[in-house]
Amino acid sequence: MDISIIGYGDSGKALHRIFDEAVVYDVNATNYSHTKDVAFQAKTSFICISSSPLVGGVFDISCIEDIIKELKSEIIVINSLLVPGTTSRLAQRCNKRLVFLSEHQNLKVFGGSRENTSKIQKLFTQHSKQFQSILTSFQTAELCKYAQHIGYAAQVTFANEFIELVRISGANYQHLSKIFDLLFSQTLNYNSFIERRGVQDELVQNVLLSAINIAAENNTVSFFLDGISRANNFNLRKNDIYQKKQSDKILFYQIEQPYGYFSNFSNHPVYLKNKIWMTAEHYYQAQKYAGTPYEETIRLASSPVKANQLGQKMSASRQKNWPNIKNDVMRNVIQAKFTQHPDLKHNLICTGSKELVEHTPNDKYWGDGGDGSGENMLGKILMEVREKLQKEESHEGK
Repeated sequence: MDISIIGYGDSGKALHRIFDEAVVYDVNATNYSHTKDVAFQAKTSFICISSSPLVGGVFDISCIEDIIKELKSEIIVINSLLVPGTTSRLAQRCNKRLVFLSEHQNLKVFGGSRENTSKIQKLFTQHSKQFQSILTSFQTAELCKYAQHIGYAAQVTFANEFIELVRISGANYQHLSKIFDLLFSQTLNYNSFIERRGVQDELVQNVLLSAINIAAENNTVSFFLDGISRANNFNLRKNDIYQKKQSDKILFYQIEQPYGYFSNFSNHPVYLKNKIWMTAEHYYQAQKYAGTPYEETIRLASSPVKANQLGQKMSASRQKNWPNIKNDVMRNVIQAKFTQHPDLKHNLICTGSKELVEHTPNDKYWGDGGDGSGENMLGKILMEVREKLQKEESHEGK
């Protein structure tokens, strides 16, 4: 027999509709299944067995590997979900000619050597004319399957968070969902993101931030939208062109990136007012309500993000003179943070005379507004504290 299909789930059935004369082997599909001996002798075999998911994003591929070792086929096509790099390792370990297949509607992506992928492409062409194809590497084809699943998860999460915004604003979700269909069908020039990353448009950035704020004001945490905003800020910072222009500056914002310890969200507790505050953000936000029970509520917030949200929530109850004292409050907590942590003190002093900039489009007062139009007040206070610490160190060294 020329073709066999091992596994008769959804992907196996889809292939059987193309290769209707193929031998099928699946112990659970008795109406179609042939004997193992017949199926494993086919010239070309398609493995359509799912890899078993384990805890923590790990997949058990032992069953697939065992089948590959038993098959006598000239070329084996894997149509399963595998961690990128797995097919290449299996080809070497089992000494078999493998092709990885990823399908999305009428597009088929064949991963492997040019010789093997060309043969499988030709095989499909002989049985079906209605498809497009790409011949590429194992890893690219494997990642295509990841993109399909993650893209689906992103769409569902996007829709779920918009359900909350619909509930808050009283909009019509059924009408809005028709816009979603158009939105996800539009084509982007993905190659344009290779050199310049992130969404550059300030309007888009501000709309995203506005949606996050609307959710926060209504006690709803928008994990997905917040994640998009953070990822976009991170990507904007990776633009080489911008970084080269800013060589005399140190940009910071995300805590997981270089100089992330300059952020008020960094995991560095401070001791002020005879209490321990998890982060500088906890202290700053709580002082808007100093002397009230709500101050303690913010101090005990589970994360700096939560502390920030709580700090914005009760704006009508905050101190009346807050606009006049907020810089001093920030200065006090920054001073405490960079004197109570010797490693941070050292890092701050070692920045020399470089300008420190909180680089984000999300804040035009504490940050630079993303385009340099903001006041960068947090950066200025950090530089004030740095100058003071440098003078103290210079004096001690004499």
